[in-house]
Amino acid sequence: MQSIAEFLIHYPAASVAAAFFVAFCESFVLVSFVFPGSTLLFAIGIMGAAAAVPLGGILAAAVLGAIAGQASSFWLGRSVRRSPGRVWPFNRNPELIGDARSLFQECGIGGVFASRFLAPLRAVVPFVAGMFGMSAGRFWLMNVASALIWTPGVLLSGALTFVVVKLIAA
Repeated sequence: MQSIAEFLIHYPAASVAAAFFVAFCESFVLVSFVFPGSTLLFAIGIMGAAAAVPLGGILAAAVLGAIAGQASSFWLGRSVRRSPGRVWPFNRNPELIGDARSLFQECGIGGVFASRFLAPLRAVVPFVAGMFGMSAGRFWLMNVASALIWTPGVLLSGALTFVVVKLIAA
């Protein structure tokens, strides 16, 4: 951990780039299922605090990455909306199209906001929102609002954990 902290002190841009990349991957439908993004963002918060790297840049990059990831999922969903039956998992279970449409219609824009805080749904709901024609304006409102709450929560909880552990150890 000491060598990573030293690296971040000498190359703070690396932590900013990593924060953007991790948040993007955690929020993008094609990657999020196999990528431990929340854990990595928490770790970046710890590393940022340990290296005394200004967290403002890391936080801004992570927020932008989270927004870009969900926006990419939304636009990918928009690109397949004319043929959702050809996209996994709908191609294997066509009955899910009706279920997804019903769930999306019941939850609406609130579902996009809430999905940010639920790991399995974080990238899928924006994809489905795009696929079933949610307006871009409504999507962007919920995407940005949820990213401004979720991302600092994860990153700063890592930084706070470091500070508390350091105080307890002292």
